Amino acid sequence: MPKFTIFGDDVEAFLQFALTVIKRRKSRAGHDFENHLHAIFDTYGIKYSKGAKTERNKRPDFIFPSIESYQDTLFSVDDLYMLGVKTAAKDRWR
Repeated sequence: MPKFTIFGDDVEAFLQFALTVIKRRKSRAGHDFENHLHAIFDTYGIKYSKGAKTERNKRPDFIFPSIESYQDTLFSVDDLYMLGVKTAAKDRWR
C-alpha cells in the first residue's frame, strides 16, 4: 500500500497542508476579483475607496463614493454605499 512520502503516516499534517493550500487559492481568487472590479470602476470613472478602515477597524472591500465622504457627517447617508466582494455564495462580510 503506497504511503505519502512527504507526510508519512501523519494524516493531520497532510490535512493541515491541504487546508493551507485551499485557503491561499481562495484568497488569491478574492483579490483577483477585487482587482477586476477596481479596473471596471476606473474605466467608468466611478469614485470609490478600496479597503478603507471604518469604525471598529472594519474594512469593506469598496466604499462609494469615498472614505472621506463616509467620514463627513454632512454628507448624505442616502448617497453612501459599501460593497463586499465575494467569489462564493458563502457569507464573508458581516
